[in-house]
Amino acid sequence: MGGLKAPREPAEQRMVDGCRRVISRDGRDLTAFFEKGAQRVLDLALEKGCRFAVLKENSPSCGCGCIYDGTFTGRKIPGMGIAAGLLTNHGITVVGETGLEKLPDGAVPGREQE
Repeated sequence: MGGLKAPREPAEQRMVDGCRRVISRDGRDLTAFFEKGAQRVLDLALEKGCRFAVLKENSPSCGCGCIYDGTFTGRKIPGMGIAAGLLTNHGITVVGETGLEKLPDGAVPGREQE
């Protein structure tokens, strides 16, 4: 949604000069693309009245609670992706794809509660 082609080079968040950036494995700064995509996701979520979002865990955009550390070694650290953080800051509850049980009854159509 931010303008990058798919598939794209892997990218991870890291701190650069005290600022959070999204950097591709080949060193390109993709932050603006990720921020644009996050804003588009937020705009759509607000337009549709979303209260919950199920996002891809560990990604630099959607990671919710855990992201890759920026070294491209597979190491994970606590953190939020760009879109996950933006949604959270606007009152939308975010969970990863393995965290559906954290959502309240009725939040996921077709999911039976135990």
